[in-house]
Amino acid sequence: MRVVGVDVGIKTLAVTSDGVEFENPKALYRYLRKLRRAQRQLSRSVYRSRNWYRKQFRVQKSHYRICCLREDAHHKENQHSDCESG
Repeated sequence: MRVVGVDVGIKTLAVTSDGVEFENPKALYRYLRKLRRAQRQLSRSVYRSRNWYRKQFRVQKSHYRICCLREDAHHKENQHSDCESG
């Protein structure tokens, strides 16, 4: 069993002691424009109307996609580390 050190950062997601770098997906920046627009539309709609619920769902979906992208990146990084270390 091989020991590998991991440095977690902001510019890159992680760098192992072997020199392997994992790119940071920057999920928020990718969906920020859609998220801003959806939140702006939600704030301008009538509270608890049918359209308000639809727009709220759109905001929730954007947040969920951002969350899934982050989780996927962490999962891929962990799987790669596990496979490499044996």
